[in-house]
Amino acid sequence: MIRYHSRYRGSSNSGFTLLELLVSLALFAMITALAVGGISFSRRSLNAVHVRDAHEEIELFLQTLSDQISQSVPLNASHSQQNAQLLFEGRPTDIAYVRLNSGGGQRGGFVFDRVHLEPVPNSEKSNQLILSTMLYRTGTFAYNSSSNLDRLLGPDQIESLAFSYYGARSPSNAAEWSNEWLNQAHLPRLVRITVATTLKKGKREISITTRLAHSR
Repeated sequence: MIRYHSRYRGSSNSGFTLLELLVSLALFAMITALAVGGISFSRRSLNAVHVRDAHEEIELFLQTLSDQISQSVPLNASHSQQNAQLLFEGRPTDIAYVRLNSGGGQRGGFVFDRVHLEPVPNSEKSNQLILSTMLYRTGTFAYNSSSNLDRLLGPDQIESLAFSYYGARSPSNAAEWSNEWLNQAHLPRLVRITVATTLKKGKREISITTRLAHSR
């Protein structure tokens, strides 16, 4: 009996065809693109959260400052009514005032506050908001007496700080905005605080306006 044997035998470990290889490469490219896109999206999301948190911190600090400035009291630097001058110094980039002491272990009396910017060490553009505070006693209101003040460090991603003041400087003048309130016999009606942030991808200005409770 004559038997015929096939010339070709099937192989169980045959390689990929060209079509299968191209499909595999396409799938690998799609998975890689999705992975890189996911990492990039996560990074952008983290940056957005960081910027949002920084802005919220600045807004919260400004709200605290606004609440304290609104409690400024019209104390005179001297007892003479003819030379009445309030213990309030409003300048374009800082402010000093006296307010009621409403908290802490030494409740009651008056507190001297000063708000200004200080450069952040090892940074060319960034500044830090500083709130300096001390208990007020007669004769201690000195604009440059910061050595005896308790310092509250605020946000440190600040490019600039600006104050403006609204009020009538005399009974014959109309109320208007100005960048100074010095040597006045009464408090301004409004104080506006504006800061510009140094956040690279979220740089913006934040402004808040407060009405002084004891202004006339």
